[in-house]
Amino acid sequence: MSAWAADSRVLPIYVTWSHSYGLTHDGQIWVRRYEDLGNDEETRCFPQTPCIVRRIRYVNLALVQGAARYEWLAALRPLRPSDALDCGCGGRRHPTSGVHCGTCGGAGWIPVEYAVFRGDRTDVPTELARYLVQHYSGLLTDQERTALQVARVRAKAARASPKMARLLMDKLGAPTDPAAVGTLPDEGCEAFQHRAAGRLLREHYYEILVNRCGRCGEVTATPRARQCRTCGHQWHGHPCPGHEASTDHRSSE
Repeated sequence: MSAWAADSRVLPIYVTWSHSYGLTHDGQIWVRRYEDLGNDEETRCFPQTPCIVRRIRYVNLALVQGAARYEWLAALRPLRPSDALDCGCGGRRHPTSGVHCGTCGGAGWIPVEYAVFRGDRTDVPTELARYLVQHYSGLLTDQERTALQVARVRAKAARASPKMARLLMDKLGAPTDPAAVGTLPDEGCEAFQHRAAGRLLREHYYEILVNRCGRCGEVTATPRARQCRTCGHQWHGHPCPGHEASTDHRSSE
């Protein structure tokens, strides 16, 4: 790690069995794989390294571990997002080994997307559900995409006059296939998005990047966003290799 740290001008802050983490002068955390252990979690989260760490769980892990040596790193940890869940460890070290929890990284909370993936939670917050369905529509099944189209057309038609509703149905071409329409819950588009988003996280967690602000931890507008719409924090001008998932399943919109 020392050679990589010197060449890349990063401060070494954390090392695992297969990856090393370093902090740049502008507060970015980079990760590099130095040992191939196969299909382990870190390799699936960071398929191409070196890259900037954007998964908030690993940001916490690196900064909490690094703060054991450099106390000032604790000030760089993201604030707890509004949709985060408590971790069973309470942010405390293991009483016997003295190491931090591998689930939350010692933060005492876990992001909701990881909780849904693990099965600790079933519902997905509305903003996150919209983010996933919009930007990772390539991971939806054909039936889900058809049902989503039906839901959106119905929602627009419900707010229009009868004449405009008919025009919308004709122009947007709402499918009438009973098999597809039957997948749509009675409660409409929003409920469908929640259900689809939950499946995406459970089945495609490692292919999805929930881009969260490095300061406040809230979800940004898009996977490529460099500015937080919640707190206004910006990270423009930073290279972002590995920022997308290993396979591009984002929407073409």
